[in-house]
Amino acid sequence: MKDLEPLTLLEFFYRFGPSSIFYVLAIIRFQSNHGLGEGITFMVLGTVALAFSQVVKDIAERLRKPAVDFILEKGELTYLRLTSRFQKRYYAYLADVHGSYKTQGLTIGDAALGLEKMFVPLQVMQRAYEKISPQLIQQAENTDNQTIWDYLAASDKAYAYRRIALIGPPGSGKTILLKHLTLTYAQNAQRRQNRNLPRFIPVLLYLREIQQDILRTQPKLDELIENHETVNRYNPRTGWFRQKLEQGQCLIMLDGLDEVADEQRPAISGWIDRQIDDYRASRFIITSRPLSFERAPVKKIGVSLQVKPFGFDQMNQFINNWYLQNVLAESVHKKVSRTIRQQAHRKATQLMHRIRESPALAKLALNPLLLTLIATVDDYNQKELPLHRVELYKDIYEVLLVTRQRERGIDYSLAETTKTVLQQMALAMMQRGTTELDLASEENKSLRSGIQQLLGEGLMLEDLLKQTDSASGLLVETGDETYAFAHQSFREYLAAVHINTTQQEQLLLDHLDDEWWSETIHLYATQFDRANPVVEAAIAHPTLVSLSVAYGLLRDGLDIEENIRQQLEQTLDGGLISPDPKLFRLAAGVKLANRLKRLQPLDKQSDIDSSTITQAEYQLFLDQQLQSNACAHPDHWGDPRFQPENASNPITGVRIEDAIAFCQWLKQTQPSTNPLEHLDYRLPTFTEATKYPLDNKQAGYWCVQSGHFRVTGVGDRWQEMWQNSLSTRLEQAVERDRPIIDRLARRTDLPLLLDQLINKSKTLELDLSLDLRRAWNDVLGLKLDRAFSLMKNRAIDSQSTSNLVRLRAAIGTIRQQLPPSNQRLSRTPNAAPQNLDAVRAYLLVIASFWDELTQVYTQLSHQRRGIRWLPDRISGIAAMPQEQRVNLCQKQRDEVMTLYRFFVLLDERRANNMPTWEGIRIVRVVTDSITG
Repeated sequence: MKDLEPLTLLEFFYRFGPSSIFYVLAIIRFQSNHGLGEGITFMVLGTVALAFSQVVKDIAERLRKPAVDFILEKGELTYLRLTSRFQKRYYAYLADVHGSYKTQGLTIGDAALGLEKMFVPLQVMQRAYEKISPQLIQQAENTDNQTIWDYLAASDKAYAYRRIALIGPPGSGKTILLKHLTLTYAQNAQRRQNRNLPRFIPVLLYLREIQQDILRTQPKLDELIENHETVNRYNPRTGWFRQKLEQGQCLIMLDGLDEVADEQRPAISGWIDRQIDDYRASRFIITSRPLSFERAPVKKIGVSLQVKPFGFDQMNQFINNWYLQNVLAESVHKKVSRTIRQQAHRKATQLMHRIRESPALAKLALNPLLLTLIATVDDYNQKELPLHRVELYKDIYEVLLVTRQRERGIDYSLAETTKTVLQQMALAMMQRGTTELDLASEENKSLRSGIQQLLGEGLMLEDLLKQTDSASGLLVETGDETYAFAHQSFREYLAAVHINTTQQEQLLLDHLDDEWWSETIHLYATQFDRANPVVEAAIAHPTLVSLSVAYGLLRDGLDIEENIRQQLEQTLDGGLISPDPKLFRLAAGVKLANRLKRLQPLDKQSDIDSSTITQAEYQLFLDQQLQSNACAHPDHWGDPRFQPENASNPITGVRIEDAIAFCQWLKQTQPSTNPLEHLDYRLPTFTEATKYPLDNKQAGYWCVQSGHFRVTGVGDRWQEMWQNSLSTRLEQAVERDRPIIDRLARRTDLPLLLDQLINKSKTLELDLSLDLRRAWNDVLGLKLDRAFSLMKNRAIDSQSTSNLVRLRAAIGTIRQQLPPSNQRLSRTPNAAPQNLDAVRAYLLVIASFWDELTQVYTQLSHQRRGIRWLPDRISGIAAMPQEQRVNLCQKQRDEVMTLYRFFVLLDERRANNMPTWEGIRIVRVVTDSITG
């Protein structure tokens, strides 16, 4: 101990903590004459104590962050309660209103369930709003799993994320997500979602409720909030919200832009734009269906996010939550016991098994609303679950209006009458373009009178509607004698039923171009087998909306007469050349979807395409590449878009890297509609391509052979024609390159025997598998050490030596003028075609160098002279037979000329003098998404 300095001793204790005591005792015993055994014991104890303290330290570190978050969370809430009476009461109100899970107005059993217990996190992806599908049934996409919390957490540094448009089809969970955001912030629990989240004051407003106030007085946002009944009741200090908005402390959520009538929506969007401008520091989230937002967009949004459909894990989590909370709500003690968990798990497992066994049912379950309906129907129905959403809607009305009422001992004899009343109200809402119906208004006086006459004197309409509201949740009273359906899908379905009952099909056809009616038309055509007249009307008046409806019916596999189907296909072809980008995307998307339906089986898990991808289909991929500032168009194209007359022609001239990227894009954007399956897309193998050849032999496609990429499928006759044409072009190219070589090499005395060189190269085979990246890498990878070593042979005459020296100097000079690889392979959109003069000149001079060596060693071989004078350091040369040296030089010359021919070919392609052949053919592989 006396040998240890004080500072060192302190450091020792700090580093090893309590275990240092054992180490000190061990050192003391080691220094004694008879303390070896005790010293070892103390050393072991110190090591054990050190390991134990490290474990405790790790556990404490893991617990520290949640503990700190919990303390901060409770501390901030306590601070709010002490400093702001209004904010305390306002948050309590939000927690009370949004704390229950009442999805689309439907309650489970007899009790509303906790949102925190039921909510399943929704995933979002960034996508331009005009490219988001309006279809209720979406395809799952294999993209990064982001949540709305990730964007809010990044909004401090990325201003665009302060203005979010949350876009999704009906039933995708947009409103529930906003309720979840509101509840989380009201409980100050946002750090549980993301530790980097700022603390915001949540304000959730439903645009359908405030639209008249906006249109009537055009209020400032802070005035609108403070005068709103949910806020005004707690007497906020005047100017309190204005201050918070200006300081960026508010999260403003405006739900349901699509629920505003078409003619009023632009004015509402304009008002939102002004509020975003006035309160730039605050965060805004606006929700809408896709087409509604597209027709009246909020122009100040920074980013549009698509709500992604459920995946299998989310389905499973939701169904387990559903049954656990459902069984718990029906229990006497309202406590989660082992018995309740087992009962709920058994029901959830049975339903998930049925979903897994039925691709059609799994497709419906992608949508949160339809999954809710599936669970509701499954819980009450004893029959087989429906496989189409029309039948699902039909069953849900049976469950809510009859089955549940019967089980609860409530009179359900008026179920049919109630359906008729709801159908009339639904159609009236559709015709008026509103989500609410004020039965006390003058406009609806005749409607009210007609319904009351239907009911007779013994039953008042108000009593029937109030009973419907409380008993089923289908209808919600939003004001005095004002009603709305719990979800728009219910209104659209009931309106379709009533139109069929009253034979008003023409009413639907007259509104075929109105996005407001699209889902009603689809439901009508599907349920009542009326697809043919709808598709015919769409063909007669083709617009983006009408064709979307028609293609939706085609995609759902409805029975459409063959002649009408052919007319629709012709209209589809017209859309491929439409200058309207939206119509083009729709037409090309349907073409691609139809292609994927027609793949032919390879084996139980794989299918292969019966033709190559067309230019219009490839353009869908290319448009996405351009959006991300990448470029994947063929090198021979003048600009990154195909010529309209080539829409249905095969895409050719594709680099292998782009062919692979296209398959990855398909994997992301065209996954299985069955979430229980995983789809992958790839290029075919050479064996697969040979076994399933294509009829078109003028162009080929990329395939894989022994781990390498090659082009196959091109007929011998076409290869021979291209070979002859390229040979002719080669002679012209050399004449163009003579002066370029002189200029780049800065000399005119190069003895290039170009005429002889070209004649020797005419018989070279055309390499179909070269592309620009591979060719350029080959150019940079040319090895000339052996060539320069061969020129040192003392047997070479002085004239040949002089020629080779000049050629070697020219090679070095031109190589210095080659552009960098990143410039040569640049994929910048709209960039001018890259100049290949220097590359061609470089290759031609190298080929001439090897050709000169070929002639020299051919002469030496004839003279039977050895090369015993070669330096010993030239490995592999001295022992090489004379004929082998000739073959080496000739082989290297031909390889370089093959590269030269490629760059000549590329220039000829750009001038439309030579065809292209590198296309894309796909193979789809299906695997189980659960087992992999």
